[in-house]
Amino acid sequence: MHPKHVRIWVLATPLLWGLVFVGVNRVLQYTDAFQLVTLRFLLIAVLFVGYMAAVPRARPKLSKRDWRLAWIAGLLAVPLSQLPIVYSQNFLHPTLASLLVTTAPASAAILGPLFLPERVTFGQAVGFVVAFAGAAIVIVGGAGGAAVDGSSIIGAGIGLVTPVAWALYTILLKNLSTGDPFVTVGVGLVLGTVLLIPWMPSALSVAGSIPLDGWLWIIYLGLFGTFTAYLVWFRALRILEANQTAAYMYLVPIAALVWSLLILGEGPPLVALPGGALIFIGLFLIQSQARSRTKEAA
Repeated sequence: MHPKHVRIWVLATPLLWGLVFVGVNRVLQYTDAFQLVTLRFLLIAVLFVGYMAAVPRARPKLSKRDWRLAWIAGLLAVPLSQLPIVYSQNFLHPTLASLLVTTAPASAAILGPLFLPERVTFGQAVGFVVAFAGAAIVIVGGAGGAAVDGSSIIGAGIGLVTPVAWALYTILLKNLSTGDPFVTVGVGLVLGTVLLIPWMPSALSVAGSIPLDGWLWIIYLGLFGTFTAYLVWFRALRILEANQTAAYMYLVPIAALVWSLLILGEGPPLVALPGGALIFIGLFLIQSQARSRTKEAA
């Protein structure tokens, strides 16, 4: 597929991911973070396993090394990427939680040279510091300000684990591919779901008490917010440069804000918005450095 066509498809991911944060907000009324993530990914695992069983060519053919990488990818993609940000939404507005996730490119810029033949420029380092200073403002302001109980700030701050795990996941996928995006994504998510076994009894015990609207949101989170969005994202990553696909994540907070206003009827605390501005400034600095390096290499 031509890169221009891929970019059009990737534009759908901010809309899908933006709505995820609103969906999580709704489902947390009926479950805790661990139960929500477990139910969501049980659905995803069933979908992927069913697809692989029905389509012989989709069955994974991985070397021992690739299976080890797949387990690591599962750990990064599910427990480490999902549990922290969902837990943080007990303390943060959906838009602010999405802003924390948007710092993933900043983490990737710093962590990438540890695993890929890249180097960190001074501009990227500055962008990283600015972006995470903004994240700190988002966490403190979004959790209620400096006067709020420290546990709320810590609870909101746990969400920062997600962008770091996501950045590592994105980097790892450069070295793990089955040739089929369904299989590549599916193997990691299924293995990641296996790692949620400790929370499955609790998740199943609460499943029967979740009302219809909660289950509709869980289905959305699994089918569209995870399955479809991941498929489009990682297919794009195989064709476009990592910094090009990462740029689309900048639209997620905007989508989350629009969905929040439409569905929840409320926006984030104004005191936290300067932090969001700093995040975007930091990401702009990082992206500008990436573009400059690409031009120099050409």
